[in-house]
Amino acid sequence: MSQKIIAFMRKNWWLAAVALPVVFMLGVVVHYVANIPQWDEIEIVSLFQKHDAHTLGIADFWHQHNEHRIFFPNVIMYTVAFATRWNVAAEVMMSFVLACVTLVLFVSLVWRTIKARPLRIAMSIFIAFLLFSPMQGENWLWGWQFEWYLTVCALIATVWSLCAWPERWNPRLRMPVAIAAALIATYSLGSGPFVWIIGFVVLLLRQETRRKLVVWGAAAVPALALYYYGYDFHGDQASKTIVTHQPHKFVEYVATYLGHAFASNKYVAGAVGLIFFCLVGWIIYMIVRKLDRGRAAAGWASLAVFGLLAASSTALGRLEFGIAQAMAPRYMIMASLFAIGLVGCLTIIAENYWRGKQALKWMTLVLAMLTLVVIYNYHAGMQIVRGVSVHYRWIQMCAHADQPTEWCLMNVFPDTTHAQQSIDYLKAKHWGGF
Repeated sequence: MSQKIIAFMRKNWWLAAVALPVVFMLGVVVHYVANIPQWDEIEIVSLFQKHDAHTLGIADFWHQHNEHRIFFPNVIMYTVAFATRWNVAAEVMMSFVLACVTLVLFVSLVWRTIKARPLRIAMSIFIAFLLFSPMQGENWLWGWQFEWYLTVCALIATVWSLCAWPERWNPRLRMPVAIAAALIATYSLGSGPFVWIIGFVVLLLRQETRRKLVVWGAAAVPALALYYYGYDFHGDQASKTIVTHQPHKFVEYVATYLGHAFASNKYVAGAVGLIFFCLVGWIIYMIVRKLDRGRAAAGWASLAVFGLLAASSTALGRLEFGIAQAMAPRYMIMASLFAIGLVGCLTIIAENYWRGKQALKWMTLVLAMLTLVVIYNYHAGMQIVRGVSVHYRWIQMCAHADQPTEWCLMNVFPDTTHAQQSIDYLKAKHWGGF
């Protein structure tokens, strides 16, 4: 038995490298998490109050939050809150578990679409270090960001179902599973509806039958119609005005947003994003030029498209806050999807279009260098994590005071009256760490 274990470890040593950032981030989350609800998260209190008053209904979970329909996150966080007396750390750990599931699906996609073992290993390690980067410190420590991890996990499940469904599994389940995952993504975040677009991208690049396209479209139309029924499109008019009159600001914001995956400085991130734009054009040319080999790149191309759409929609709604806002740690996860999709396409091109051992060696080296860049940013990421943790623990300390200050209440929720009422309610129930 020991010989078999040794043989397995020698063959699959790379799994330890993939697990390294996961274990590291688990330790970081456990050490720095603070059990205190604040900002958007405070709005869940209204669900608890309606439950107590016996007036809670489906519409309360469905209502629009900013530009988002967060039905599934609302239901899950509400349920977990009752099971844990609303321990926010439980939401944080759920996000971590979803990130682990996402990584497993990513690695499976890598080994189903990339042939060369060195490229498989290098790509898997790159994805692991980027996906579990502390650069998205706000996401790791804020329970409310569960909705982002749920959306990303459902998105990857959709792509995986369409691109990497195992042959030994019932093929009839492939499309229903993809549609179910797409529905979860749709009703979990404002960028969720884009999943239907990338589904079409995957099906077209894989040259699937017209019947499958019709089935996907038949699911997309009612899902999107329901999402936008009664939807408030007004949003941030100031941002839309800037986009109309200063389109270069829009491009700069999107470039900075996407380049954030490899840079902690907004100017460097903007430059990296512009390089990405050039690569996108070249990748589209390569895939279209040799469409018969575009099947392997379908999943990766769809992720890049999703990341680009997410960045553009954020710019339309947040541009008024300035270009620096594109570097918000919470956006790192979407920027990572774009980067992973782009690098995945480059890997497929290197393996299928260029061919030859030399091309594979160069691409493996590129993946190793990109991984080192990601690791280099861990230092800046840990500063973000520590800063977020200190802020949250300060809120925790001041909110527990008998009379929280005005400044404290503003950090709990912008509407200080609502913040005070929510804190009083939670203190009475001994929920949320109170």
